[in-house]
Amino acid sequence: MENQQPLTDANGEVRELTEVDFQRMRPASEVLPELFGTELAAEMLKPKTGRPHKDMLMNDF
Repeated sequence: MENQQPLTDANGEVRELTEVDFQRMRPASEVLPELFGTELAAEMLKPKTGRPHKDMLMNDF
C-alpha cells in the first residue's frame, strides 16, 4: 500500500482531495455499520420525511 498523506495538517487545515482519495472512499452504507453497529447505522441511513423544523430553515437567517 502506498504512503497516504494525512487529510489535515497540524493546524487542522484540510488539504485538497486527490483522485486517489476519491478512489479510496466507501459508501456510508458500508462504513457506518462498522463504526456504529447495524441498528444505529440503519437509523442514521433512514430517509427523513416531513417538513424541516422552522429553526432549520435558511430563510430565517
